[in-house]
Amino acid sequence: MENITAIRNFFDSDGLIFDQTPNLPFSGYIVTGNYFNLSGIATGGYSQYVSNVVISNNYFNGAIDLENSFSNVTVANNLFDYNTVQDLWGSIFKNNILRLGSVNINDNDIHHNIAAGATSLPAGNNNVNSIPMTNVFNPAFTSDDTKWKLPSNSPYLTAGDDGLQLGIYGGISPYIPSGIPAIPTIYELTVPAAAIQGGTIEVTLSTRSNN
Repeated sequence: MENITAIRNFFDSDGLIFDQTPNLPFSGYIVTGNYFNLSGIATGGYSQYVSNVVISNNYFNGAIDLENSFSNVTVANNLFDYNTVQDLWGSIFKNNILRLGSVNINDNDIHHNIAAGATSLPAGNNNVNSIPMTNVFNPAFTSDDTKWKLPSNSPYLTAGDDGLQLGIYGGISPYIPSGIPAIPTIYELTVPAAAIQGGTIEVTLSTRSNN
C-alpha cells in the first residue's frame, strides 16, 4: 500500500498500526492534524520496510513506536502528552513540544524542540529541556485541543526550524480544532419567516473557509 493520508481524525484508545505483513515494502504515508487519545502509531511488531513518512501537527496522548525498518521519516510540530519514550529510528524530529515523556536518540536528527523533562531531549541543536509548561500555552483557551495554542507573545512562535512556530499550531499545515474538514462551513443563515408562493426571497448566507 502506498500514498495514504490520515488527516483530521480522532483516535480514541486504538491508534494506527502499519500493516503487519513481514518484509513487505510500503511508501508514502502522511499522518497530520489528528488527535490521538490514549493511542499512537506503531509497527505491530513485524519487520516492514516503510519509507517516506510524515507525522506532523498531531496531539499524542500515547506513543510512537517505529522499528528500524523505517526510513526517511519526519516527525514535526507534534505535541507529546504521555509519559513514555517516543521510539524512533533514523528520523528527523523537530519543532515538537514534549509536555511529558522523552525521545530516544537512535541515530535520529533531533533539533528545535522543547521539553518539560530535564533529560527528555539531547543537548544542543536548539533543543531545550526543563521548560515549565504552565508558561508555554495560552490560558485563554480551555477546550481539549485549543488549550495547546501559544500566546501571541510566546518566544516559541519563532523558535522552530526556519523560524517556524513550535507545536501543533505551527508549521505549514497547522492543526484544525475539532478536526473540522477542509470544506466551507455555513455558520449563519437568515431567511424570511414567510414568502409568497412563486415569488422571490432574500437570503443571507455566511460561510468561512476551513482550509
